[in-house]
Amino acid sequence: GNSTETGIEEVDANPTKHDQYLSAEESHEQVREWLLNYLPRLQKEDMAKYCVDLIKKGFDSNEMLSHEIKEGDLRFMKDVHKRVLLKKLSQERDG
Repeated sequence: GNSTETGIEEVDANPTKHDQYLSAEESHEQVREWLLNYLPRLQKEDMAKYCVDLIKKGFDSNEMLSHEIKEGDLRFMKDVHKRVLLKKLSQERDG
């Protein structure tokens, strides 16, 4: 009667429990949509690379992407992409 194998008790106690972990696909999707929002005309190869690199650095969800991103976090980006992204982010913060 008291088995936690199903995890049902925990889910009932904490309704967001099952949302706690992002799958790799969800993580990639959130990062991709975030990037598209700021750099809408990226080439496919750049988009794929930037997603992987952002996730490697820990910017792997909307929650993490909402924290301040600094130039040093974007060293893997092409210069102009980086400049545009940082500019848009700072306008958002200041505006």
